Amino acid sequence: MTVITLSDGTKLDVSAFPLPEGSEDVVMNRGQIAQAMNTSEVTITTWISKGFPVLSKGGNGTAYEFQLSHCYAWRKRRDLEHKRSMDAADEAAAQMRLEFQNLDDDQAESERGLSAKQIMEIAEADYKRNRAAEQRGELVRVDRMREMQEQQLIDMRQAVMSIPDFAEQEFGLSPVQAEKLQKRCEGALIEMGTTMRRHLPVGTVSEPVDLAQAKTERLI
Repeated sequence: MTVITLSDGTKLDVSAFPLPEGSEDVVMNRGQIAQAMNTSEVTITTWISKGFPVLSKGGNGTAYEFQLSHCYAWRKRRDLEHKRSMDAADEAAAQMRLEFQNLDDDQAESERGLSAKQIMEIAEADYKRNRAAEQRGELVRVDRMREMQEQQLIDMRQAVMSIPDFAEQEFGLSPVQAEKLQKRCEGALIEMGTTMRRHLPVGTVSEPVDLAQAKTERLI
């Protein structure tokens, strides 16, 4: 186990996030570590203020030095914590939605007094009607909609989370301004995920969705 202490006092277990197989653990300068992290030198400067591990601080003509394995582990842990935070927020929103969800009591009431055969006949008629509507392209199954929406969310998340880095480079934002922008982007993604889950509830993977309604609600 390799544990290092970051500038903010937190401990980082580098061995918990090993470098990809075949990668050499080398010392890099600011430009090289920015390239390795697929970001800008401006972002590296911002990260340093947030605990990004520095092997040797520069000054008086001496360049900063960074240990690749330390920086890789810091970035992986940061991404993991960010994902956990977003998942927790999404889960909390989903749980709260259930608290206010209006159960379909009218449907349950309408089925009372019917025989098992009558209920089966009604269910079969509904299935045939939905199946025909699906073949005409009027309905689409939720699992297909969810797959498309999840991929769109992944693409959108990558695009939105790149905005702070872009803004730092193009407009010279300060670290504080960049951090505020990043939090706003994260908040927008959480709201987007909550909206998607509201329209595509978990557990209805075979239930058709009305495409006309989906278009009205800007789901597609």
